[in-house]
Amino acid sequence: MSLSNKAKGIVAAIVVIWIVAMAGMVAIAASNNADRTFAAAGALESTIAGIDAQGLNVTAVALADIYGEDYVSAAILCEGTPTAELEAAYGVDLSGLNLDESGIPAGSSYIALQNQDGQIDYDKIDRANIDLCATPLSGAFNAYSLMPLAKVGEGSWALAA
Repeated sequence: MSLSNKAKGIVAAIVVIWIVAMAGMVAIAASNNADRTFAAAGALESTIAGIDAQGLNVTAVALADIYGEDYVSAAILCEGTPTAELEAAYGVDLSGLNLDESGIPAGSSYIALQNQDGQIDYDKIDRANIDLCATPLSGAFNAYSLMPLAKVGEGSWALAA
């Protein structure tokens, strides 16, 4: 069976489009990292940006209100704590976050949110935007509890004492 030049061109175009589509899907999958592990990831930073845009300087938020009512407990994982120490302290497996043994990278923190079924989701927070480790909280806390936040600079917020 022999194809005409026009048919060969169409087949070649389909193959090229298919290869480009596959390469695009691989690139998208590779760019998805553990920083954004669930649908509501980034919700705290978005909420605080909205509060900042309203001109407020102090607020209090409940993580369950921001991330969803399914989340019943939370913990803040701060930079500088080795991964093994975090895993032991909270009884969690952090391998999905692709951290090295030194733990949370500088300039970041994570919120660990546990839902009613025991599943834990993580949201990476840029400490330049929201410094949850300025007044460190130790251990897990109720996700319905209010967390006081205060503006500490232009576009920068911190956990208030």
